[in-house]
Amino acid sequence: MPTVRRYAGLSEEGSFNQSPPPEAVFHIEIASTTLDVPDNPNLIFEGGLHRGRKILRPGYYTPAGNIIYPIDIRSFAYFMKWALGEYVFTDGGEGTNTHEMYGKENNILPSICARIGKDGFGEHIFSGLTISSVEIVIENDYIMCTVDMVGAKDTKTTIKAIADLNLFNENLLSFVDASITFGASDYNCKIKSMTLNIANNPDVEAGKGIGSRYPCRIPVGARDVNFSGNLWFEDDTEYQKYWGSSGGVGDSGPTNEEIVITIDSGDDGSIELKLPKAVYSNLSAQPAGRGEIVQGFSGIALIDTVTLADEVTEVETELLVTIKNNNDDMDDDIPS
Repeated sequence: MPTVRRYAGLSEEGSFNQSPPPEAVFHIEIASTTLDVPDNPNLIFEGGLHRGRKILRPGYYTPAGNIIYPIDIRSFAYFMKWALGEYVFTDGGEGTNTHEMYGKENNILPSICARIGKDGFGEHIFSGLTISSVEIVIENDYIMCTVDMVGAKDTKTTIKAIADLNLFNENLLSFVDASITFGASDYNCKIKSMTLNIANNPDVEAGKGIGSRYPCRIPVGARDVNFSGNLWFEDDTEYQKYWGSSGGVGDSGPTNEEIVITIDSGDDGSIELKLPKAVYSNLSAQPAGRGEIVQGFSGIALIDTVTLADEVTEVETELLVTIKNNNDDMDDDIPS
């Protein structure tokens, strides 16, 4: 039986579905992955001479799946860059560097290459990947990130030895490292769990051309930034926000507020995820017996004006991710 060795190596491509695929800039130890070959990417001709199937030709080929892993500050920065598209780097000189990521209005996001270590198989290489969605879950364990992707092609090569993996030294992050504010209020002791989801809604069919069975590009559609979770229920505060009124539903709709998730990685740096204009879309506080009432919530992030770290540049976005650490400009990792 082969030695267990499962990892993901990631890199940004210099061009879509780059050939040969670039080597990984970094590797992560994964919890799981579903990134694999597509289901029946073939053309079947149903003719009139037989009851059964006889003629098959290769069709449109788009591998897809996810990577799930506990985040560290450095790898998470790359995934945010690739999922959101806009990236601003500020060199801190002898101090801390600042990386800011926010939503790109262009419908083409950076494409990436993923190399999945599968013991007994080798290294499964997926190129031309676009991030479909990213889900970040903060609850009572490690902060887990699920990255869903769709791609253009897959190949294989020899699996790497552990000594040859470029693994970051930064700590894995947990719920203990996180803090959350709703508006100006500290919600640390109210929040029981929090999930943030970024969906890019890629259109794989729109990337189809002629002369090749692989996508020419994978454009993305509407960007949806949503949040959800559970709160300790103690009063009607959240209902007032949902109603937009103190005594019941109001005529003007829900109120909005800024939600900020901060993750402190100690000497490794910090992560801030800012939703400048968040509104509830659903609330629930439903008693049962004598047990605790848990208040469930979900909501959406709306576009608003935010100011970047230079205190001058203003951008329109529903999510601004700011990461401060000692990592260099991530654009320098893109192969020419």
